Amino acid sequence: MNTVPMITPNSITEIEGLENRPVFFLKLNGSPTPSLVVKAERAEHDDEDAKVSIVWGSKLMKNVQSSLVNMKIMTPPEMQEFQAAARRLLQNFPHQVAWAADSTLGVWIKIPYVDNLKNADYKVATNHNWNPQRKQMQFDYVTSSKKIKATIKRLSDGQAWYDLGKIVAVDLFNGNNDRFNEAGEWINRGNIMFLAAGPIRVIGLDTYDPTSSTRKLTQPGGFPALRALVDSHASQQYAAACCRSVGEKLQQALTPAQRSNSAPTTITVSFVNAPGGLGTQNIPLQVALLHELFDGFAVEFEQGLRDGAIALKRYLQTKAQQYGHRPSRPGTLAPGAAPARPRHAPGVVALAPPRPATATPQHKVMPVGVLDRMQYLGWI
Repeated sequence: MNTVPMITPNSITEIEGLENRPVFFLKLNGSPTPSLVVKAERAEHDDEDAKVSIVWGSKLMKNVQSSLVNMKIMTPPEMQEFQAAARRLLQNFPHQVAWAADSTLGVWIKIPYVDNLKNADYKVATNHNWNPQRKQMQFDYVTSSKKIKATIKRLSDGQAWYDLGKIVAVDLFNGNNDRFNEAGEWINRGNIMFLAAGPIRVIGLDTYDPTSSTRKLTQPGGFPALRALVDSHASQQYAAACCRSVGEKLQQALTPAQRSNSAPTTITVSFVNAPGGLGTQNIPLQVALLHELFDGFAVEFEQGLRDGAIALKRYLQTKAQQYGHRPSRPGTLAPGAAPARPRHAPGVVALAPPRPATATPQHKVMPVGVLDRMQYLGWI
């Protein structure tokens, strides 16, 4: 199990923060490498709904996709220790000290540090200025063809798309639209994260989308996008849309540069392990055809989506059984009786008049949104 270290008095020996957002890398107890990533998830700092959604979203991704995903809400003593260490160790970065001290930025979480991650972002920062009103650094960005080539190489791999499909299965359930939205459009380049080694190529570290209307796992009901988890036609359409969107976004990023007469109409990518065991090959790709580049990986993506849904269903049913839940109304399950089947048609959520749900300290209760989504999908 990949546990999340505790922040204890005087345990933080080094801190490094990002320039553009409140994300910090902490070395604990003299470790030569970071032990923790600490960051603010955008929400009200006392938003209990957000905290439940963050923890459960992470729990689902951890058990379906990778044990490296493990978000925990920071405790008040941990926050106090982190803020004191930031004041002590980040004196030359006053905006980072201000972020660490600002409880209004959101819900502060910690996750284990994963070494040598790369992402699919193809922008590089140029000029930057501090914006005191927004409490953040403002950057100018330019497209990097070198980064686009790196992303193309990393995504020219069926295993990467399979892993991404499993990640997106959990994203759909969580209402996380910050990788691909419900229409399959690629939204956040930085949230496709590649591992340097191992059987898994891509990891779903970020699981909470503060802008999504379906992000709250404490909110009852289901929604049509979930059908891609149980309907083969919907999953095929969604997989095709996601693969096409990545190619389109890369094409759009390169297109402005192609308007220059001196710019080539191809981008040459060096594949170290080329198909067929041919070794390193430099392959020119037509920019005009990049939108189709990943269409062929829709099969692997859909298989990952299906396997992710199966693993998600299995895990959630096990948790519901462990917690002793049964439906007493859509979304509120009480212990003691057989689970009810959903009586609504696909795409329609039938909600009964709510009855208050209670839980003793000895009895764990799954979030209402988790249970309603399971019921919507026919999993309970």
